[in-house]
Amino acid sequence: MTKKLYIETVGCQMNMLDSELVVAALRRRGYELVHEPAAADAILYNTCSVREHAEEKIYSALGRLRRLKKANPDKVIGVLGCMAQNHQKTVFERAPYVDLVVGPGQLHQVPDLIERIAAGAGKQLEVSLDRKAAARSEVAESFESFAAK
Repeated sequence: MTKKLYIETVGCQMNMLDSELVVAALRRRGYELVHEPAAADAILYNTCSVREHAEEKIYSALGRLRRLKKANPDKVIGVLGCMAQNHQKTVFERAPYVDLVVGPGQLHQVPDLIERIAAGAGKQLEVSLDRKAAARSEVAESFESFAAK
């Protein structure tokens, strides 16, 4: 049975490229794109933090998913990109039914993270470390991307 993916991209052209890379990685795992969140097994929002309006648009979209997630608890809901990096745990606080928060430097991990959630591992958070949070080499490693793979 084919798994279904809904992805919405809000933000800059870089976000569009990042979404295409995530879609390609998930297609290799057997996902096909759908045009409605209700039809999807995984619902992803790839976001920008440059403008507050983009962030509020995503929080509003997440709010509309509350009932859908309650009716279908196996659906994976994720927030990707700059907003995920900047808001991190706040996304889980404002929308506790979100399963996945992934910064732009960790997008290559999305397929594995979705599989972990489906296997019962619970919420997943993967973001880059703050420059002051660790040694330079650790911080650099936390900024991996598709380009590095």
